[in-house]
Amino acid sequence: MENEKRYLIVGLGNAEQQYAGTRHNYGFEVANAVAKAFNVNFTVDRLAYVARANFKGRELVIIMPTTYMNLSGKAVKYWLTEENVSVDHCLVIYDDIDLPLGIFKLKPKGGGGTHNGIGNIIETLDRTDIPRMRCGIGKDYAQGYQVDYVLGRFSTEELKLVDSCVKRAVSAVKSFATMGMQLTMNQFNTKETALAKTIEEADVILWIVEAGGYIGASEQEIAERLKKVRKPLILAVNKVDKVKDKKALADSLEAYRKFASPTDMVAVSALRNENTDLLMDVLYRHLPEGPMFYDEDTVTEQPMRDIAAEMIREQALRLLRDEIPHGIAVTVESMKERENGIIDLEASIICERDSHKGMIIGKGGQMLKRIGTGARIAIEEKCEAKVNLKLWVKVRRDWRDDETQLKSFGYDARKLR
Repeated sequence: MENEKRYLIVGLGNAEQQYAGTRHNYGFEVANAVAKAFNVNFTVDRLAYVARANFKGRELVIIMPTTYMNLSGKAVKYWLTEENVSVDHCLVIYDDIDLPLGIFKLKPKGGGGTHNGIGNIIETLDRTDIPRMRCGIGKDYAQGYQVDYVLGRFSTEELKLVDSCVKRAVSAVKSFATMGMQLTMNQFNTKETALAKTIEEADVILWIVEAGGYIGASEQEIAERLKKVRKPLILAVNKVDKVKDKKALADSLEAYRKFASPTDMVAVSALRNENTDLLMDVLYRHLPEGPMFYDEDTVTEQPMRDIAAEMIREQALRLLRDEIPHGIAVTVESMKERENGIIDLEASIICERDSHKGMIIGKGGQMLKRIGTGARIAIEEKCEAKVNLKLWVKVRRDWRDDETQLKSFGYDARKLR
């Protein structure tokens, strides 16, 4: 009888040491990361390396087949039977050249394509309805060099994209084991769909890069996407004030021009407000005329509570930018206007760590006072009224990974993935 609480997580790769760290072993990378997330280790067992973990009442059996890639089906079939796991509770993770590097896609079924591992699993189990996670490695190789590329290792720059993708993949595995395939697909596959829709609906695309910055794998991925879009591309090269050597700056600008082939390019310094007006003029020039959706005096459609929360968060990020990452949120607990026009505003700054709370408050409460003063002045200017602002600091551990807390703070979790 199949165990409804048990899940089989399969990372595909080649077990021989010579293949360690290659693109073809992407599945092993994710499996290792899943085991590490649960603080469990692999042991050598029949046909596979095996690790076991418990998560929210579920049992996860994580395997990396030690057969050759094209014989992976033998290991998967054995462990499905051995652990009494149904196929819909099995997730197979593998590399895919048809997806760009840094992206993964979840599918509940399908063919094997050109991948020998998933192909053999489909053949061995004699079914195509096998949940899988396809991890993109791209196809940046010359004709005839596919094998060398797939069996090659990631560059240092590519590893940054891989590491980010693997972290998201671990979250997707946890979701698969607790929420099922469909909800996990809705949550993690939406990002790419939303991105494509956003680009399609845009009138002009503004891409901001850093002067003198390295043109790496992530920039290449973005450029490849944008080359397929028939929209004006404005390239804003920021932080030109940091490049003191004028020739080096000119070389950097020319490199970006050749690389991105933008419709227009503007060198700016946001810090010094240099050429920012020119950038706005360039954007306006490429924007089409359209109907007036709001009255001329309408500045925003957002409620004042939301604006106030963002103003408080802006002050916190500005004053704490060298100490705390952007893992803070602000919630307005109450906002009431007195008969004399004074606004009483109470808000909480949410952080993820006790150590962050201490930094936000500061010695003798000085940092919190600075945040409150700056935010109060900005809110008063916006409301055109006196504001009595009270701030508290609260710890909500790992709130950015909790969909319920994200919603309570006004964020759409699907748009942040």
